[in-house]
Amino acid sequence: MTFYEVIFMSGFKLDENGDVVLNKNGINIIGNAELFNQTVKTVLGTNKNEWGFNKNEGIDFKKILVKNPNIDVIKNEIQEGLKQIDETFILTEFSLTGKGRKMFINFTAVNEKNNIVSDILVY
Repeated sequence: MTFYEVIFMSGFKLDENGDVVLNKNGINIIGNAELFNQTVKTVLGTNKNEWGFNKNEGIDFKKILVKNPNIDVIKNEIQEGLKQIDETFILTEFSLTGKGRKMFINFTAVNEKNNIVSDILVY
């Protein structure tokens, strides 16, 4: 059992800016697949060494945000980020495209429980 399996019972819902979502009764609570997907986005959107509560969480943006990106290095960073959530995650699809000053990473990954996560990350 990984750390994240223990906490995946329920958690605060975050909006696209990472702020807690409120409703008329207080804080929105989410669980299961929605919380799982939110955790993936949060970990892959965190620059390693920047979150004070866990300096090891996240990925190294310095390896991604470079002038001439190396697809293998970036793919490895995404894989390592996913393994922080579940060490059995394996990337099944991965592509990288750039437009202007933005990079788009499209990926799909699956773990041993057949949980599939797919997303497009923008850096």
